Amino acid sequence: CVAIDAVVEDDLVAALKISTFPELLFTKAGKIFYRQT
Repeated sequence: CVAIDAVVEDDLVAALKISTFPELLFTKAGKIFYRQT
């Protein structure tokens, strides 16, 4: 489990296309396979 500070990591938020907070992303082999807002 990793928590990201969206205010500090704005480039990462944009790259992951995060639109709401909090948002959970589940990944497998580097690919997002489930997203819960």
